[in-house]
Amino acid sequence: MAYSFKKKRYCVRQAMLGITPIRELCRNRKVPKTTLYRWIEDYKKDGWKALENKSSGAPELEINPQFEELVVNFWKENKYGSGKTWFLLKKQGYTVSQRQIQKIFNKHSFKTNRRKRPSQIKYTRYERSKPNELWHTDWSNCPFTGKNIIAFIDDHSRYLIHAEIFEHQTTENTLIAFEKAIRKTTIPAQILTDNGTQFTPARTEAGPFTKWCEERGIKHILGRVHHPQTNGKIERWFGTYKTEFDERFETLDAFLTFYNEIRIHQSLEYKKPIDKFSH
Repeated sequence: MAYSFKKKRYCVRQAMLGITPIRELCRNRKVPKTTLYRWIEDYKKDGWKALENKSSGAPELEINPQFEELVVNFWKENKYGSGKTWFLLKKQGYTVSQRQIQKIFNKHSFKTNRRKRPSQIKYTRYERSKPNELWHTDWSNCPFTGKNIIAFIDDHSRYLIHAEIFEHQTTENTLIAFEKAIRKTTIPAQILTDNGTQFTPARTEAGPFTKWCEERGIKHILGRVHHPQTNGKIERWFGTYKTEFDERFETLDAFLTFYNEIRIHQSLEYKKPIDKFSH
């Protein structure tokens, strides 16, 4: 049986990470253990090129060195995957396949910052019709400072309104950041949070955060308990921040500018958040 290069690479990576037992990995991917062990040995000898499928047809055209240099520089500047790179270069008038771009990525061992999402979880996509109808907010740990980060994102456009780093995740700090987010744009009609103590007390009555929202005409919506997908847009932003914040950015604000005004989003049909937020 012929296996795709993508499947070979996935299986070898998972096997070498050691998270999933070999037997379970082979059963899930329908690959014989002897075949997987052979792939691993081939990879150890000659790298990923050893797992590339040999074409039985006409030999593939050589990649133009100038174009290869363009793709390499484009990746160093943007760190996009082959799909986004192909889309943007196509818009600039280059006629090249995504497969050729991926081949250049493999040759230079470029690894894109792709977040892993459990394949068994199904997500229901929803989106408000206009900006500022609904914001999402939440806290997360900041791996770059050892502190905590709070962020506010617009549901319609994925525009990141505001993010700020604090020592502690408290209601007081939440409201400080929320006030700054509003000053940057406007008051949202609704705000969606999880059931963290920063947003709602354990008792049934409204807490300080909800009362603060009510005073400003904002409806506070609580996500379902033990259901993080409800607030998935802000969770995905935290994932993007943690995987894509690198030496290109000296400050958090610089990353926000990149995320909102430069970085294209496949979920937005390759548009930037600012394109949808400003309309």
